[in-house]
Amino acid sequence: IELIKEAKENNDLVVIIRDVHTEESVEHRRFGGALHCIKGTGEEELIDELRPYEEEAITFEKNSTSFMFAKGFIPMLEEMENLGIIPDVSHLSDKGFYDVLKASKKPFVASHSNSREICKHPRNITDDMIKGIADKNGIIGLNYCNSFLADNYDSKKGIDIQAFIPHIKHIVNIGGEDCIGLGTDFDGIDYSPIQIGKILTI
Repeated sequence: IELIKEAKENNDLVVIIRDVHTEESVEHRRFGGALHCIKGTGEEELIDELRPYEEEAITFEKNSTSFMFAKGFIPMLEEMENLGIIPDVSHLSDKGFYDVLKASKKPFVASHSNSREICKHPRNITDDMIKGIADKNGIIGLNYCNSFLADNYDSKKGIDIQAFIPHIKHIVNIGGEDCIGLGTDFDGIDYSPIQIGKILTI
């Protein structure tokens, strides 16, 4: 928490926290500019400590099969919405997704997920999920990871950037053009389409 406060006071650009319990994880994810994104495990007391530092997005990190209600996340979700924080469901289980869909009163995002109809990766989202996000006026950010784009590809050859097109068409067909964006996930993937490469080469 102290590192978060320091980052905010110093106008640091991005702080991404994968494990809110360790200072090392905070420090490891520090970059320059304003505090932007916090990825946590969902303990309610965290929200109380972060209330003075409310920001744009928070991700529920645990991709378990447990219901969000059983985990006590819903009071946290309500408080996030009160603070103007946008939930990100890209790392949630299917059950967790539907708990957020049921309980949320404001838009939420899947910041780096593609269509599961096109590619069966479990972190991609179903047509019903696409519709649910679109109905909430949320956003789906395309994931650039090869394994999220195509089920079968030659890892030695990679895949072509054209692999995005079926996902884009399908998501737009289900949810409309206003629900789709670019998510990349550059901080969490090893391989993307051959024309893109890695973030350092762009």
